[in-house]
Amino acid sequence: MSDKFFYTVKELADMLGCSEENVRQLARKGLLPARKWKKRIIFLRKELEEYFGKLPYLNPRCKDGAF
Repeated sequence: MSDKFFYTVKELADMLGCSEENVRQLARKGLLPARKWKKRIIFLRKELEEYFGKLPYLNPRCKDGAF
């Protein structure tokens, strides 16, 4: 991720490789940490880093990045 403070729905959708509507739905369901700012949905970089850092590993033996 870059040094931006927050990301828009479009920016996050581009980063994740999914549609903007998919990002909005995940945010509404509470599956992505989102904030409401005026009439926009934004995603704070720090919260996204924490969220993705807490996701479980697909293979617990690969925590160091080696397969």
